[in-house]
Amino acid sequence: MKNWIRWWGLGVFICIGLLWWLLIDVVIKFAIETAGTELNGAKVELASADFQLLGAQLTLHQLQVTNPKLPMENAFAASLIDLEFDSLRLLRRQFIVEQMSVIDLELNTPRASSGAIGGRFFSQQGAFNSDNLKLANTIPGLSLPNTEAMLAEEKQHLQNQVKEISENLQALEGQWQKHIDELPNDDDLKAYKKRWKTLKEKDWMEKLQGIRQLQKDIENDLNTISSLDEQLEKDLLTVQQQIHKAQQLPAKEADRLLAKVGLSNGTQAITEAIMSGQVKQWIKQGSGFITSISGGASASSKPAPPARGKGQWIHFNETQSMPDTLIRHADINGRLSVAGQVINFQGKAQDLSHQPQRWLQPAQFTISGTSPKGGELYAEGIIDHRESANHKIRFSVKDLSVEKIKLSQSNVLSLDMLGGFANIQGDLSIKGNNIDLQTSSQFKQVDLKANSQSSSRANAIIVDALSDIKDFSLSIGLNGTTQNPQLIFNSDMDKLLGGALNNEIKKQSAGLKDKLQKNIATQLKPQLQQLNQQSDYFSSLEKLLSNKQKDIETFSKGVL
Repeated sequence: MKNWIRWWGLGVFICIGLLWWLLIDVVIKFAIETAGTELNGAKVELASADFQLLGAQLTLHQLQVTNPKLPMENAFAASLIDLEFDSLRLLRRQFIVEQMSVIDLELNTPRASSGAIGGRFFSQQGAFNSDNLKLANTIPGLSLPNTEAMLAEEKQHLQNQVKEISENLQALEGQWQKHIDELPNDDDLKAYKKRWKTLKEKDWMEKLQGIRQLQKDIENDLNTISSLDEQLEKDLLTVQQQIHKAQQLPAKEADRLLAKVGLSNGTQAITEAIMSGQVKQWIKQGSGFITSISGGASASSKPAPPARGKGQWIHFNETQSMPDTLIRHADINGRLSVAGQVINFQGKAQDLSHQPQRWLQPAQFTISGTSPKGGELYAEGIIDHRESANHKIRFSVKDLSVEKIKLSQSNVLSLDMLGGFANIQGDLSIKGNNIDLQTSSQFKQVDLKANSQSSSRANAIIVDALSDIKDFSLSIGLNGTTQNPQLIFNSDMDKLLGGALNNEIKKQSAGLKDKLQKNIATQLKPQLQQLNQQSDYFSSLEKLLSNKQKDIETFSKGVL
């Protein structure tokens, strides 16, 4: 009875418990940073962790998750995270969080040092690969061309234009020559007269049959001429159109050559050229957010086979499948920087997992917030990776006061919005490998500051015009595949900036179009005269058909 307590065993138990109490928080911190960094592809850092066995609660302090595409930014960071686990699931190595609270969450915040790991550079691959977007990157210049040099380069093209019209008329002329050859000529009329004279001497039965055949032949000729009259009317209209086209060639080609050297009235995509770099940056930040909450690869992606001699975890089918990690419900509050303003927001999320294909529901979230200066933010979304991607996100910003937002960091022309008010709304849909993003923004009472390091006259005009803009709209969209999306960019700033450029163009190019048009007309004069001669042929056809018809009708008066 004296030895029922084994003091050495009790000592070992106490030592294990003491080590647990001393080291468990350090072990959890190390595990989160190690596993999180591996899953994220960039550093995941944690100041400390506090685990309470009773109640299965875990508190994380100062969590930072690097954006793998922008390693000098955190995709998100939080001051405090409280998690309540399903204790029974913990025994099965499943981390099922029944309730999570995230305090002071911040998105896309700068880092003091790079979060890239192992010398790895951040990848540009995946959704929203903005490097594949086809964006304008230059602003048109304003220099007058040498008209003689332009015409020398375009001589063959101009001659080909006239040659094409001439060939069309020649083909039509050839068709009519065949028609004319088939019409009755003088010999045919003489033959009719001879037949009629011969019939007069026949007996009445043979004469009757002959007259009927002669009448039929004459009617066929008259019907042929009538049909050709109708065809000639249509062909004369075609000839007039071809001649008109030839007459318009000098003016049309003058416009084309001016457009070719950048002196047309088309000045679209100027705003896109100015803002494209910043737009790409916004898209990268948005793609980092989607990647962070999407749960990783889709269910259709196949895991890499295990290395030879290495084991692997086997997952057996369950009545209700359960991922290894799941957050059932989460309450979130934090700060978000939008258009130079800080928005304090609150939100809820549910069903977050890095193994979405093993759970019944897609991830969902709602966020709402306000700015101290009165702006409002709302966002909601469904992130579904259970099979192929099926994401839907809607967001809006209302009456937000804008301060010091960078619209362009281009070396050619920089643009800052120092003040104003913004209303922004957008919808994002990703289905499988296809993306559809539509955003619409209205900016009011803006204060724009532009600066150009270029000596280009066009840049100077645009800088002045931007300073005068007080209201403008901006629409940005993406569609196509997630690997190679196409940008949709539209703004009424193009009209305002284009108007300023066109005014300068009109000043510099006064008389240039007239001069170019006259030179083209002179160069094409021989060919155009030849076309007029070709058109005269078709005018003569009308008289020819009329004479043929009169001749036959005159002869047929006594026969028909």
